[in-house]
Amino acid sequence: MDTDSIVVVAQLLTGLATLIVASVLIWQMLLQRKLLQIAHSDADNNLSMQAVSEKNAIRRWSAEKMSPDMLKKLDDGIKSLNEYELEIFSTQMRCQEIMATTEWRLGRVGGNRNYYRDVLEQCWGEGLDWNITKQ
Repeated sequence: MDTDSIVVVAQLLTGLATLIVASVLIWQMLLQRKLLQIAHSDADNNLSMQAVSEKNAIRRWSAEKMSPDMLKKLDDGIKSLNEYELEIFSTQMRCQEIMATTEWRLGRVGGNRNYYRDVLEQCWGEGLDWNITKQ
């Protein structure tokens, strides 16, 4: 074989090796993308479960603190609560509000404005002006 033939074969082998390396790298990127999607889904599921757990903890705390007498007073209005009962009620409302605003900030529930409106109406009452602009 002459020198020109060897150079041509070497260039072909180099090009083929480059193509193989590029193909392997693309394949690895695709695998990494799939793994990241799975990790994101797992993290999203974990966040959802943590939110449910936190909401249940708030409900349990409230149920332990609220007495039947306090619930009757709430039917009469917030002004009928004594200082201790008002603190219990305010703490529970603040916790629910913090959960809802955190979920909104994180884009939970697909940013469903009706979900957040319902949650905040539970905290603040119905009939509020809900002119929330879309982000």
